[in-house]
Amino acid sequence: ARADEGALQLLAAIDARSDRYDEAIASYKMIPPDNQYYLEAQRRAADLMEDNDDIKGALAHLEMLAQDHNDVDSLIKIGDIYRRQEDFAKAVQVY
Repeated sequence: ARADEGALQLLAAIDARSDRYDEAIASYKMIPPDNQYYLEAQRRAADLMEDNDDIKGALAHLEMLAQDHNDVDSLIKIGDIYRRQEDFAKAVQVY
């Protein structure tokens, strides 16, 4: 199964570079939580959601990672999204 997960990561990266955001996000989301690259892959999926103007989806995905996996990096990314959206009050609150 690990080789399949590596293939998913590679496919997602190729799709992302080709601006096939939906396909890349779907591939990243298929990587299971027990994979060592799970959090990184899920953060990349959130980055692609933001790049594709799905701000709400990106925030929801990162909030899930922060809550379910105690992922501090996801909290930082949430603050960064709010900052880029110029919602500085929310950014400060998250940081």
